[in-house]
Amino acid sequence: MSTENDHQLRDAVMTEFTAAGYSLDQIKLILDRQEGLKHESEEMLTWIKIHRRHLLPETLAEYNLNWDWDENDSNYLLIKEWVDEEFQDELFEHTKRLRDKMQVEMRNLTKFYKSREAKEFSCTKRDPDPRRMYRLYR
Repeated sequence: MSTENDHQLRDAVMTEFTAAGYSLDQIKLILDRQEGLKHESEEMLTWIKIHRRHLLPETLAEYNLNWDWDENDSNYLLIKEWVDEEFQDELFEHTKRLRDKMQVEMRNLTKFYKSREAKEFSCTKRDPDPRRMYRLYR
């Protein structure tokens, strides 16, 4: 169907350009350039733009995906190759696991203490590093 439309368009361009005074060689050169541009646009790569709240750069590095930050908005990552939806879901799950792991590690680093004077306030205090404690008491 598209080839039939292409032939009709090509014939219409030929008649228009010959009526305008172009030679057949010039018309063929123009049509060949147009075909070349059409094929280039079909072969262009499609990149994926994802907000960084959904995907961590560590995930992309782990899966060896070529990526870069978006130049217009630094909140977005550009994956420089096509990734189908199933693989995207896998990447999102990996990011979720990484974030959960980071939250658990952060919880282990801090303890919550309540002051006796003001029970409505709480502050965080880091546990001392056991390696430093060893040096102090040695």
